[in-house]
Amino acid sequence: MSSRRKRKLEVTEEIFIPSASRGAQRPHTVLDDRVADNMRTIHRHTTTYFPPPPATAQPPEELHYASDPDGGLSFDFSAVPSNEEIERYLSAYGLDDEETTKKSEEDNQRTFATLEHDPTLREWTTQAEKFLDELLRLEGTRGASREICPLCPPSAPQAPLYRCSDCFGGQLVCQGCCLAVHHDQPFHRIKRWNGQYFEKITLQAIGLTVQLGHPHGQPCASPIPAPRASLVIHTNGMHPVTLLFCGCSNIAAAGDRTQQLLRAELYGASLTDPTTFCTFRVLEHFHVLTLQSKITAYDYYMTLQAMTDITGLGPQYERLKPFLRTIREWRYLKMLKRGGRGHVANGVQSMKPGELCLRCPACPRPGVNLPDNWDTVSDDLRYMYLLILAIDANFRLKRRAVSSDARDPGLLSGYGYFTPDDDYRAHILQYADQDDISTCTGFAAMAHANTKFSKGYATTGVGLVLCARHGFIQPTGVGDLQKGERQVNVYCEGYASSADRSSRYCTMDYIAMSALKCHGPHAGLMFSYDIACQWEINLRRRIAEDKFPAHLKLELPVGRDLRFVIPKYHFWGHTGEDHNKYSLNLVPGVGRTDGEEVERNWWRHDATAASTREMGPGSRHDTLEDHFHWSNFTKIVSLGRLLGKRLKTALLGYSVHSRLFAEFSSGVDTAYTTSWTAQVLAYEQDLTLPDPYHVESTGLTEREIKTRLAAQEDKEASEGRPSLHQVTPLNMLVELLEIEELKRRFHQKYPVITREILSLSPDIFERRAVIRRRTQTVREIQAIYMPLVAQLVAAELPSIAATLKRKADARRKRAGTSTESTETPVDDHPSASVPPEHIPLFLPSDFPSDHARSLTPRLREMESELREGQMRNALDKLRVHLHIKTRLASFKARQVRHQKENMKAREQLETNDMKIKSFKEKYRAARAAKLCLDGPGRWEEEWRPLADNDVRGLRDFDPLLTAENEELPRRQVVTEGGRRISWIWIGVGRQDESGEAGTLGGMNEALRGEWLRARARPLRYREEIVLVNEEQRRTVVTLEVDAAEWDRRAGLREIDCPVLAEGVAAYAAEQAGLLRGLAGNFQSRWHAVKAIENPVTADEGQEAEVDGGTVLYSFAKDDSDDEGAMGGGDMSEYE
Repeated sequence: MSSRRKRKLEVTEEIFIPSASRGAQRPHTVLDDRVADNMRTIHRHTTTYFPPPPATAQPPEELHYASDPDGGLSFDFSAVPSNEEIERYLSAYGLDDEETTKKSEEDNQRTFATLEHDPTLREWTTQAEKFLDELLRLEGTRGASREICPLCPPSAPQAPLYRCSDCFGGQLVCQGCCLAVHHDQPFHRIKRWNGQYFEKITLQAIGLTVQLGHPHGQPCASPIPAPRASLVIHTNGMHPVTLLFCGCSNIAAAGDRTQQLLRAELYGASLTDPTTFCTFRVLEHFHVLTLQSKITAYDYYMTLQAMTDITGLGPQYERLKPFLRTIREWRYLKMLKRGGRGHVANGVQSMKPGELCLRCPACPRPGVNLPDNWDTVSDDLRYMYLLILAIDANFRLKRRAVSSDARDPGLLSGYGYFTPDDDYRAHILQYADQDDISTCTGFAAMAHANTKFSKGYATTGVGLVLCARHGFIQPTGVGDLQKGERQVNVYCEGYASSADRSSRYCTMDYIAMSALKCHGPHAGLMFSYDIACQWEINLRRRIAEDKFPAHLKLELPVGRDLRFVIPKYHFWGHTGEDHNKYSLNLVPGVGRTDGEEVERNWWRHDATAASTREMGPGSRHDTLEDHFHWSNFTKIVSLGRLLGKRLKTALLGYSVHSRLFAEFSSGVDTAYTTSWTAQVLAYEQDLTLPDPYHVESTGLTEREIKTRLAAQEDKEASEGRPSLHQVTPLNMLVELLEIEELKRRFHQKYPVITREILSLSPDIFERRAVIRRRTQTVREIQAIYMPLVAQLVAAELPSIAATLKRKADARRKRAGTSTESTETPVDDHPSASVPPEHIPLFLPSDFPSDHARSLTPRLREMESELREGQMRNALDKLRVHLHIKTRLASFKARQVRHQKENMKAREQLETNDMKIKSFKEKYRAARAAKLCLDGPGRWEEEWRPLADNDVRGLRDFDPLLTAENEELPRRQVVTEGGRRISWIWIGVGRQDESGEAGTLGGMNEALRGEWLRARARPLRYREEIVLVNEEQRRTVVTLEVDAAEWDRRAGLREIDCPVLAEGVAAYAAEQAGLLRGLAGNFQSRWHAVKAIENPVTADEGQEAEVDGGTVLYSFAKDDSDDEGAMGGGDMSEYE
């Protein structure tokens, strides 16, 4: 530094921070230099502190800092590694261990509370030693005689040495009796007493053989032994067994070796000389277990191996590959059996696409469950026969690029839920180079397409079609995705139709048309898709293209009979102003359909992703087919509970929301409601008309208000009324508001400032310097327009300084440090000991009432207008970030799985939460200022107080509802039909210029939107009542029709073997009985629900008779919103 520009260095402050546990640690000194206002002097802060001992003062990994209400530093002990670490940490800083003791007591109380809530468990703990003794007693001979076998004849008793682990009672018997007892139980586990303990031994080792082809007790004259290494896999482990095939004159009745095994309920792993056999019981057990719990075949096999010998000291059997092959064949046979293919001649060879699937009994199926005149029903009832299909993609059900179709072909290709492989693959290869682009929304359908997401994978996911109301996966309605959903150049607005920008959803188009082909004619068709606003564009043109398969070029309905909607939860992620036509809350005829059934379906199948990812193409398809089939089966058996619950909900919802709508309408002029009703009815007929649900944004923004005020000042200046200073009053107020915002952000980032934080955060000094400099500048302008500011600031500073000192002393007292050695002010500003962020700005709203007269009315009016702009801007930003929070949380829960991505997602959520808090505080401050300026008035109807429970997303649960109903579940799903939205989402209108009470004025648009939505809710509930009643009728009819079909199948096939014919007829009768049993059970359930008083009375609607005696309801008014829950089915026999 040159001598001419040499600055004077002044040490203005030295801070010494003692440590409670200093030990031998070297002191650390932190220097902080700052240039003074005269630009010649440098003020230096010197901070000396002793770090805590490294071994004891390091905070536990999960320990977090948090500010306490008094401004001190506290700790969050919600997740701590150990009490010892916490004690060392607290003692190192000289902190009291009261928090640790309190936490420990809470943990103990929680443990005892658990026991108190389960008194049976608490009682059991007092008897645990008795149970332990009995378990040990069972390890010995249990007091049985070691000399005489209890089963031997008295004339020739043998020594009992053997016990069976699977026979009831665990009786100790001799070898001969053990063999006799287990002649029909060859796969039990036995043990032999060696004089000290029981050791494992097999039945084969003591001479047991299993004869096939003959009834019990009938020997074979010429038995043929199976291979010596035969192993049977059973539910209790793996058993080496000596099998004997029949080779005598009875072989014609016994059958070949495969038949002999199957008739003994043993499944050989190969057709030629198998050495591995699975019992039917183990196949059935694994099958139901994997369908319900999603356990993999490998894990199940390893469990059986552990049950056989977990130590590895005995023989080890490597039969995993044969077991996997057997499981796959078993699944295939079960699908054929349940599909009735064994009841028709050449049933396997004559299968048609999708024939093995279970269809939805409640969906409309002409010729099956619809009345004869269904196609002539009036327009107001056509929605009863509307077919609603939901489409979605799952990017977790991927498959690595392993194996091939040649090496691993599928057994069920095209006959179940997946589309036929060859045709589908030929179709998508035509679009192999497409890229995925979207400007509408950020869903995973766009995020995961043509990216590293697909690297190393032959299949990047699964596209699927199911019925939107009941969640049944559609026949041939599933297909593999190659790169996302292959959507190209799709725009919500200004769709480009040129050839080079042609939109081809090649996979989803194919899957949707493949599923639709399995349906007959219908009164109307609706597709629910989270990107329906894009997918519908040029759908007809894409299907008509030459590239599209001819057998899938279906004739789609025209006009209102073809609709596209977006699932209710996904709808909030779309930003287009014309998207209300896709809302299931507003579209007539859908009842309470929410479109999210497809997402609930993925919940069932995501657990299979880890295992199917590593499979070959055929194995993966067969496995997923089986799980899809099970899913549909469980939904059939649960339809009784589902439709009964939906009817209850609809009856109650209609009663509640029709009353709320009537109350709402009573306060609105009938001239408006008549006009609005006409608008919405016309819009429902012609979607090209203006959307009556859309509310244009009203009111001036913060920027527009500033511009308008500036124009007024320019006009005054041009008229010869210049301001007193070159900086106008408006610019002064704007600057004061900006400084206020800087201070608000400062306090949000640093709610408490201690000397430790001050010494380690240079950003604090920079922020304070900016606030101080801008405050000093604006003070000169305030002195002209607001002369009393300097006097008011001087009067306030002593009390502010005293308050800050009290808080600092309280912190030091809690920390156990002396207050005498740290009285040096934190801030070094020469004029005061108060930091600049605490010095009041004194806008007009801050003036005390006795000094407010010193201000010009125009100054107060300008701040009032600016405050209104602030409130509007804060609410707009608050809504945006609340919506972002909902989207971020949803994406994190559904898509983020690894630690790095989780940390990044949490950081994004935390950052967004800080912004939400900032805009919340900005609104509150602006409203408080306007209240001081204008006092109470009609403006408060629009700008309401903002409580913490008001700051929630559209789909978030209202915390106040919990206080009203303590029985609500912890995880309450908020639906449009039953929700209470926060007032911040309600577009409350503006008063007209006259400001007269009772006039709508600027509120017209907003009130219209809210009134129409309130009208929609009871309408949707009414439709739901009609739809559920019709679905219940269709379900019973379908089950009866399917039962009759099984009756017909019983004698459909000509069979020479009477034993086989008997089995075929018995299975058909069993299935028919099951279906009729379900129909009867459902009807009894629904009869109880229908006994509830129906709120839909005769004066509100009319009845209409349709062939078959079906009573349908037609209503004259209203419509409603949101969601229906689909639960899992009861566990029934799945044969």
